[in-house]
Amino acid sequence: MPLNLSQIHKWKKVGPGRAVVDQVVPTARVSHANPPDKNGLVMYDPPIWIQDGKMYSEGGQAVKKPPFYFWQEVEKWSPEYRSEMKIDLPKDWDKQKKDMAEKLEAKEKKNDG
Repeated sequence: MPLNLSQIHKWKKVGPGRAVVDQVVPTARVSHANPPDKNGLVMYDPPIWIQDGKMYSEGGQAVKKPPFYFWQEVEKWSPEYRSEMKIDLPKDWDKQKKDMAEKLEAKEKKNDG
């Protein structure tokens, strides 16, 4: 099932000309700002949407392997919110973080030297 932003709020008619939100489909949007370039411009990566435990691109296509920054943002969420979004961190998340830190450190050394 593709991303469906039209169903985030489901309405229930409660009288003539009146409706209330009957159900809210949990949906989250994760975005990422890259560090400013030499001109001070900040570029944003395309957001990733989470709905019913599945990840989608801005165009609604399923995302099979989200980028590292996605998991960095999800890690900041409370366990309760991750549970509501039906998403959890990868089992090897600690190893992924360590590997990425080592890559960044190596890149910094290369740029400094």
